[in-house]
Amino acid sequence: MGYNLKAPLFMQFAVEQQRDVIARFLQSPAYLSLVDQTPRSNCFNSPQWLTPWLYQRDMQPILVTAKAENELLGCLVLALHSLHRWGISFNSLQWLGYPYTDRVVVPHNNALPNVVEDMISYVDQLTNVNWDLLELNELDLNNHEISVQHAAQLPHISIEPRCLVPVTDLTTYSIPSKFRREIKRRNKQLSAQGNFQYRLLQPDMAGMQLLITEYANIEQQSWKGQHGLTVLNNSSLSQAICQLAHTENVICSELRLKEQVIAYRLGFIFNHRYFDYNIAYLPEFGRFAPGRSTLYYLIEHGSSLGIQLVDASRVGMESQHLLFESHSHLQQHSRLRLYNQTTAGQWLKWWETGKSYWGLIKRFRRYRSASALNFGSL
Repeated sequence: MGYNLKAPLFMQFAVEQQRDVIARFLQSPAYLSLVDQTPRSNCFNSPQWLTPWLYQRDMQPILVTAKAENELLGCLVLALHSLHRWGISFNSLQWLGYPYTDRVVVPHNNALPNVVEDMISYVDQLTNVNWDLLELNELDLNNHEISVQHAAQLPHISIEPRCLVPVTDLTTYSIPSKFRREIKRRNKQLSAQGNFQYRLLQPDMAGMQLLITEYANIEQQSWKGQHGLTVLNNSSLSQAICQLAHTENVICSELRLKEQVIAYRLGFIFNHRYFDYNIAYLPEFGRFAPGRSTLYYLIEHGSSLGIQLVDASRVGMESQHLLFESHSHLQQHSRLRLYNQTTAGQWLKWWETGKSYWGLIKRFRRYRSASALNFGSL
């Protein structure tokens, strides 16, 4: 339906908390159509990804919808978590699937970008949900920058950059010769251990269920297991990955030695964009650069499975991704925080403001120290 953007549009907002009702909504033609028309929507908006998280015991799902003339214009698919941070207990609204969702894009009618601002303002006025903080991490704001500028006028909201994520365009990218030589040298060294094979596969649901057990075992033995950073042992995540495999949205790049997996790279494909999600390898084979070799095998052969873009999906604040060596462009992630007028909400706002000022003071001190050092060296 087309709207006269100059005429006033009367939107009706609603909140739903029943899990089965939200599950049916996520499968509805109205929601699927909304996702299709949202720029840069991704696999993390799909019902296959979102539905398994609805039934976690330690949170309450919250669905906020905006409609006009019975047409769905936008929605926020949230989850209410009880958290303890910075010495205080509080109730936080996060995107459903947090912290496993790598990129958040708010589904909305592309002709009405301000609907995102309106839904955030509506959440700010909610009284029938006991919340202290709305926090959206890994948020893609490029789709609705105008609404961000408007929403930032709320006195108790903060929007800040979080990280830059590298993306490589396979239609124009060629693997540098120095990396080809390095992989060839490592493969020659690996061949001394026995027969090895790279595989690029797009498993179905049954195949993914078998693979995820094998991959989880490797992840547990890797550095992730040693530091308590494994994710594949989460039942909701495993179910979400298998549901995505059922719709052919999972692609794996793996390295096998003597027919046993020693390294894997697992990700999701959506609209020809591959989201690089999870990687692990057995530590005793780390000297053969299995992370780099599985990535470049994916880059070299991914077009056969319809991949046009390889997206690092998410990058930690201090970690780096191999795609930084060869990216086509960078994708901005941001974090939005909306503080409620509750005691806990205001305490959190005060704490975050204090941290920001302290960060500025530390940067100023470093600048003064560097200036004094440079002056003294003249």
